[in-house]
Amino acid sequence: MASAQHQLQATHPGQGLPESYDPERLAFAFRYYRHLARVRRYVDEHHDQPLRLREVAVSIGLSPSRLSHLFTEKVGLPFQVWIRLERVSRARALLSATDLSVTEVTYRVGFQSLRSFERAFKRFTGMTALEFRRRVIASRLR
Repeated sequence: MASAQHQLQATHPGQGLPESYDPERLAFAFRYYRHLARVRRYVDEHHDQPLRLREVAVSIGLSPSRLSHLFTEKVGLPFQVWIRLERVSRARALLSATDLSVTEVTYRVGFQSLRSFERAFKRFTGMTALEFRRRVIASRLR
């Protein structure tokens, strides 16, 4: 999903993305730090479920405080912010490639409510999910 995250920034630079968001730093951290690579795999396998720092930390054999510190230090983002970015990136891919409803996409990528999905989607992309889908469709028709 690193390319989807890079697209997120390239399409809407500065649109609610944390200043510390850096796709290259993210890719490096997940590639070269084994604990973070394990976090990545865990999230890939459980992305449609609630993901809390505590459960992820325990699953990879770290304390929650250690994982939180490691994540923020190496990735440059708090864990929960990265999770929301990751879910929005997955949602963009599904909205672009499928006819799933926004509600279906919301739950498939792991958001627990349509409201929290819409808030995160708009924060990180600068538009609603429906606006995003309309733009994707319009760009295909050109």
